[in-house]
Amino acid sequence: MGLVLKINNTNIMINENKIIGVMGNNYDRFLVSIKGDNISYIGKMDNFYTNKVISEINLFENNSDNIHYYLEKFELNNDFLDKKISDLSSGERHILRYLIGFIKNKKIIIIDEPFLDLDYNWKKRIIYLLKDMINYQKTIIVGSFSSDVIYSVASHVLLLSSNNHFYGKIKDVFGNSDILSMYNINKPQIVQFVDIIRNNKKIMINYSNDIRDLIKDVYKNV
Repeated sequence: MGLVLKINNTNIMINENKIIGVMGNNYDRFLVSIKGDNISYIGKMDNFYTNKVISEINLFENNSDNIHYYLEKFELNNDFLDKKISDLSSGERHILRYLIGFIKNKKIIIIDEPFLDLDYNWKKRIIYLLKDMINYQKTIIVGSFSSDVIYSVASHVLLLSSNNHFYGKIKDVFGNSDILSMYNINKPQIVQFVDIIRNNKKIMINYSNDIRDLIKDVYKNV
């Protein structure tokens, strides 16, 4: 069972096992408008109710086995649980939002700006965790102002304007300059690079959302 999104009086059916990127006009308002009992929302703002990490987590989960299961997934140790929330860096606070969002174990996870205040290693870790999560019949919706962010993590993308929308596979949408121009969206840098190689070198390399795969493809064809 998937999720039905109502946009401009049109229903879009989102199947499970997908990561959907959302961009465009008031995308953040659209994210918070999605309602349901089986939704976990990971936002940009702090909504913590206690002063300690473990106390905050215990508001949603008391089973120590489950808590440690997710700690291992995030490659965190017990020291993180003992920290005061006021002592956490901005990146650590975002990781705590993720940890709680995953521990809630909802079918639909909505994330606003998935890489907020995270360094490169944590960005790669979050991409891995999100792609792993959809193997458990989850639907993940991520919103961002950055096409680079959406392109790096999503399989499909929903573009929004004040009176229209477009939904499609990530590489089809971000490879189409006309669609992006219509919604005032910039091409991701990695797509721009592929277009330069294709147009100037006349080499047909594939669009990729992983720079390592792209480098391999360029090396093989150039």
